Amino acid sequence: MIHAYVECGRNLEAISLIHVIRSIKLKPDEMTMLGLISACRNFGEMCHSIDVESFFNQNDHLHRSIVLQNALIDMFAKCSCMLKAKAVLRNMVRRDIVSWTSIISGHAINGEGKEALAAFQQMVAENVVPNSVTFVTVLSACAHSGLVDEGQRLYDTMRLEYYIEPEIEHCGCMVDMFARAGLLEEAYKFVTNMPVECNAVIWRALINGCRAYGDFDLGVELISRLRDGKSQKDVQDHVASSNIFAEAGRWNDVFKERGSMAAGKAQKTPGKSLVPSST
Repeated sequence: MIHAYVECGRNLEAISLIHVIRSIKLKPDEMTMLGLISACRNFGEMCHSIDVESFFNQNDHLHRSIVLQNALIDMFAKCSCMLKAKAVLRNMVRRDIVSWTSIISGHAINGEGKEALAAFQQMVAENVVPNSVTFVTVLSACAHSGLVDEGQRLYDTMRLEYYIEPEIEHCGCMVDMFARAGLLEEAYKFVTNMPVECNAVIWRALINGCRAYGDFDLGVELISRLRDGKSQKDVQDHVASSNIFAEAGRWNDVFKERGSMAAGKAQKTPGKSLVPSST
């Protein structure tokens, strides 16, 4: 029932089943707790997360599960309570790469770039080898916190020390990092020398950087790159193009983009929901 509620987006109802389980004196297993933790993570309210943590602590047989402890770190991070997330990490008898990646990711999503770097360094000091996902999280933290030099060093470390080949996610973090810092030439140079094929997300990040820092000529030039190889543009492509054309004062092109976007929306196939309609 807990997992069914979570699957349908009814997270509060899933959490409320804690009281039912307690009242009939059932012992929760790992799957039960994972469902409750997922519900709290999705709901994002600290009060419910504390209830779930208390329920976890009352059941000693669960404390050996590193999977549950990693899930708790992720839950507290998503609820913007890094103090509790770090407390879980600190009290773990054994910490694996998922534990460290979860805490680094938590700092990243909460805008704590320096703390994410510190956690990464502590992980390395404990001889835990970072993987590809770990580097995505720490590079993302650098991008959102303006830590350009640190991000460049980590990217080089990933390739040269850990022999991890850059994937599109790593490259996207690097381009986003340069673009957010206004280093548009560096971002463009990085894109043209990427070891993987550039995608629309990266082109949009660079175009948005051009818009933010007033380099409209480069932004307009990049729109053609965004269109290359695509038979149909996404709504996000139209928005990025429309915005840069507007900033450049090219209003005829703005109207064309808006018209194409409206036409594209009209042709979209309606989505399906798991939640039944009330009508």
